[in-house]
Amino acid sequence: MTVQRDVGLQFALMTEILDPKAQKRQVEEKIKAVEEWNNLFLENAARMDIHCYMEKELQMAVKTTSNRSVSQLKF
Repeated sequence: MTVQRDVGLQFALMTEILDPKAQKRQVEEKIKAVEEWNNLFLENAARMDIHCYMEKELQMAVKTTSNRSVSQLKF
């Protein structure tokens, strides 16, 4: 049984492996993807921090308001 070779595919794979510019592009694309993911992660963490801060401030405002009598509230 003879083995058929796909010379075009082999050539494409070899040029991709041996081409430093193609390797550089691939590495740069991977770095860019990781940086984008990291930025999204940091933005999400910042949103969560802001949300927790606002929730904490609201709870403190409700506590201080509920501790005052109606006559102490200023309108």
